[in-house]
Amino acid sequence: MAKVNKRLAVLVGCNYPNTQYELHGCINDVVAMKDVLVKRFGFDPTNIELLTDASAATGEGPSLMVLPTGENIKAALSKMVSQAEAGD
Repeated sequence: MAKVNKRLAVLVGCNYPNTQYELHGCINDVVAMKDVLVKRFGFDPTNIELLTDASAATGEGPSLMVLPTGENIKAALSKMVSQAEAGD
């Protein structure tokens, strides 16, 4: 039986709420991209890490949400690389 390659992704969305650089739609974009990766390209949703600043704007969001700090982005990329195997 042939090995099935894993598909891994790190998606980062920053709206920079309550700042002079505030954007609109970046969080929606990464959520939509995750949906595309899962439904169209067959990614396992557990292999996609989302880093967003969503709760900073709304006070809501998953309790385990990871903020997109430089340190967290590097950690997510490092985790993705360590999980990858030849052919992924």
